[in-house]
Amino acid sequence: MIRQIKLILTLIFLIPLFCHAQSIIWEKLYGYPHSDEGAYDVCTSGDENFFVVGNSGNNFLNGRIYVLKLNQYGDTLWTRKYNTGHYAFSVASSKDCGCVMTGQGIDSLYTLKIDCDGNILWQKTYPFGAICFDIQKVSDGGYIMCGYILFNGFLMKIDSLGNTVWFREYIASNQMGLGSCIETYDNGYLTGGYIRDPDTLKVVLIKVNNS
Repeated sequence: MIRQIKLILTLIFLIPLFCHAQSIIWEKLYGYPHSDEGAYDVCTSGDENFFVVGNSGNNFLNGRIYVLKLNQYGDTLWTRKYNTGHYAFSVASSKDCGCVMTGQGIDSLYTLKIDCDGNILWQKTYPFGAICFDIQKVSDGGYIMCGYILFNGFLMKIDSLGNTVWFREYIASNQMGLGSCIETYDNGYLTGGYIRDPDTLKVVLIKVNNS
């Protein structure tokens, strides 16, 4: 559900970038014949281009992270498939014109950093059986991430090299999932998602400090 909500919100925010007076500036389709690619998130690259991140394949045995780099007109600069055995659901730009993406492995949380040409700079797995739905760059050069683990929500802070700064799990009486996170003006963090209470879904917001 969070994945679907996030994709809808992404499209809502992207439409004004490419539309004026309800006119489509451009529309593109990407992928290969008889392929199985899908995109989940997009970010700027820092050099007036864009990274689009998704997955190729439909299970963890043949699943690959799929990344496109596009220019401002939607033309493909390059595509890469990373045979990591993991999926990517969110991406954030890095100050060196690359990006950091995160998502899910078979039994672990995963992040991958690439440079502006698609070369892998580092990749990390974490001993948390979690799924991450959002990653955002923060002012100290690190990243904040959120998602769910078992039936609880979590927030996680990593540094610029992917090392864990802290991991916090937020316990719900039934079920909670966190789908989006941002840094706030006071250097804290705000995260939002859903909570099941007990058999209906409600919006949940959590504000935390930087630790």
